[in-house]
Amino acid sequence: MEAKPFVTGSDLDSYLQREVVLMGKVKTNDGRNMKVETCDGSKTVSVVFSDITEALTGAAVQINARVIDGSSLSGMHLTVLSDDFDIPLFAEAMRVVGSHKELFGL
Repeated sequence: MEAKPFVTGSDLDSYLQREVVLMGKVKTNDGRNMKVETCDGSKTVSVVFSDITEALTGAAVQINARVIDGSSLSGMHLTVLSDDFDIPLFAEAMRVVGSHKELFGL
């Protein structure tokens, strides 16, 4: 099984038709269709799941999904993170890793 890259909203266009992991905050959720603000705050994406997902508005989430286009994903798995998960700190860590890829073997 291939490792899936963690991505931010600004990365999505580079991962079309690939499986990724996205962190963000739930804006709306009707059970199968979710709007999520990406961890870097660059965009709100639509995620469609085949099964019902139970994530409340405002919850921090980790989503395994296939990128359909730069603002749409096909969700495969959802993990609701703890209430104290720091989304801005995670986004900053992603920025640091992205700017020093050679140090992280990327």
